[in-house]
Amino acid sequence: MSKVQAAKTLYLQQDKMVAEIGQLLSVGWATIYRCLAHRGVPTGGSPANQ
Repeated sequence: MSKVQAAKTLYLQQDKMVAEIGQLLSVGWATIYRCLAHRGVPTGGSPANQ
């Protein structure tokens, strides 16, 4: 599974904050949001909305 797919799966499970997903995958939270947006996953768009 790619990091992008893993990020999407973890985000949609809604049991981890974006910052936690980033730590697990060794990428920043902004990268997670960009990947999710590229895949068409609606997000709050900022760390304050996690």
